[in-house]
Amino acid sequence: MKKILFLSLAWFLAFFFVSCSDDKDTRTDASVLVKGTYSGTELTTEDETAVLTMNPDGLKITVEKYEAENTQASTVTISGTVSNSSTGRDYSVNESFVMNTSKANNGYLLVSSTQSLMYCRIDGNTLICYLKMTNAGAIKAAGKVYTLSAIKVAEQSE
Repeated sequence: MKKILFLSLAWFLAFFFVSCSDDKDTRTDASVLVKGTYSGTELTTEDETAVLTMNPDGLKITVEKYEAENTQASTVTISGTVSNSSTGRDYSVNESFVMNTSKANNGYLLVSSTQSLMYCRIDGNTLICYLKMTNAGAIKAAGKVYTLSAIKVAEQSE
């Protein structure tokens, strides 16, 4: 009888510990949640002395997950054409940055390790990036600080 009681108790404890285990990690990588294609709507400077303006097609910003193990980062690509109002010339922009991605309040924050693209903030479908651009449309550390506003136009596929 003791043997049956012992085996029953052992079975019950083994079943209880196995069935009650809740080891699932339910955190979601923030860089997966911000993926998408954004269309630039405005390019401004704080002091409103912008030399560069976007062409009617605007700037396209693509945010994709940066594929590295155990890294919450995004690849942000900015492409399109800007015009220099003082020279009348158009310049092509095509730059990519790897940015750490994290949840911040009700949105997401993307922070770059370079000084040219300082950071981006995503709130819902709105993306705002703070970047330094030279008068020739290059995104460089020595340029004037511009604010690039954009709206999400498409989800990024897997």
